[in-house]
Amino acid sequence: MEKATLGPTNTETRLCGAYYLGEGAALGLVHSWIVAVVGRRSRHLGEDRADIIQDVHRRLLNNLNRNSFRGESTFKTYVQTVTQYTCIEFARSQHRRRRADVILQELPDPSPGPEQDLLAAERAELAARLIRSLPETHQRLYDLIYRDRLDYQTVGRKLGIATGTVKSRANRFRISLARMAARSRWRQVSDGKDSS
Repeated sequence: MEKATLGPTNTETRLCGAYYLGEGAALGLVHSWIVAVVGRRSRHLGEDRADIIQDVHRRLLNNLNRNSFRGESTFKTYVQTVTQYTCIEFARSQHRRRRADVILQELPDPSPGPEQDLLAAERAELAARLIRSLPETHQRLYDLIYRDRLDYQTVGRKLGIATGTVKSRANRFRISLARMAARSRWRQVSDGKDSS
């Protein structure tokens, strides 16, 4: 007894070839098989049915080009299987996309709101006022370090002092500025100007 060899029948081979070449009757028949499967899944696919159908055609042509259809089933079953897997992949990708959208919606907006903008403006105005009230040597140090963004070594060369001296003066400058800001804040609260 001889074993039957698996492979596409002549009819299946002709149908595959006609579809691959874009012959109207074969193309219409395969298209109807795809539409039938997509139609059964339309509730999950929404408005993307046409894109999915196009994607199935693309996959089928790529598979036929690579000789992936081995004739282990009928060509119709093969087309239906490729269509089902394409629909499943699409539904999964939509689910992942929706989950990602939900996660993004749950993330807080990193941009400052109007209250933060107002507080930042008030802090900047207070800092500018406090810096203007400092002695001129401290103001010069502030300008070189923070406005001009020079490193301590370069500031030391410009002022003719050692780098360690620049660091200690910058530290004293920051401490005195923080104390002045705290006193200014305390005065605002005691004067009744605090809005919080």
